[in-house]
Parts: sequence; C-alpha cells; structure tokens
Amino acid sequence: MLDEPTDGLDPIVRSKLFDFIFDYVARFKTTILFSSHILSEIERISDRVIFIKNGRRILEEDIDSLKENSALFVAKAKSGNAKIPGFVTYEEKDGFMEIRAIGNAKEAEEKLRDAGFEVVKKIPLTFEEIVVSYTEAYK
Repeated sequence: MLDEPTDGLDPIVRSKLFDFIFDYVARFKTTILFSSHILSEIERISDRVIFIKNGRRILEEDIDSLKENSALFVAKAKSGNAKIPGFVTYEEKDGFMEIRAIGNAKEAEEKLRDAGFEVVKKIPLTFEEIVVSYTEAYK
C-alpha cells in the first residue's frame, strides 16, 4: 500500500517513481494499492479505482469504464418528482434538473425518460467530477 507516495516530491523524482511502479507491476504481474488526493496521479497510474468510506468499499470499477458510464444530465424538471434511485447527486436550477449519474449513465438516462423527464443535454464527467460527486453524496 502506497499512501500519498509522491507527496513532497519534485516532478523529476515523481516521474522516476511512476516509471519504477510501472516496471514493477509489469515485471511481477502484481497489484499495488495507491492512495492519493492528487486525482490526476490516480487517473494516470491506475487501471481500477476503489472508493472507501468509513472502512467500507462503496465503489470499485475500471477507471475508463467509470468515466464512459458517468454523465451529467440536464433534464426538464417535472414538478413533484422524487429522487430517482441510482443518481449520486441532483439539483434543480431554473426549471431544469442537473443530475449526476455515476457508473450507470445509460440506465440513468432510461430512468429519467421513464419518469417523464426530457433529457436536454448529456455531458461526460471528468474523473475529478466523479470523485467529487461521490464524496459529496457519501458525506
């Protein structure tokens, strides 16, 4: 387990550390757990991501799959709609709903349409937006 392994390192040493990690994983066909608050590093060095909250795993998925299957939907709001299961966060703005679907965008879009929403826009989420959405949803 590497906990914040690049904390305080200059860019040259950080690059050498990443090269070492890549070589080690390739040579020994192993997995290394890597924790960091620098999300660009996680996205660069990791194949999979695990979100842990209070010692419990709340999400585990390939990073590319997670990004492909996550989106922000802007939909016309229908008065009286309750929270639709499967969405991490949503908020109403000027008669429209902004809804973040993490890891289930296709299913989420179907649920929105089935609930009577008109999806106006579907916007891909960055890895950082996905992490922030999960963090906010599981406070």
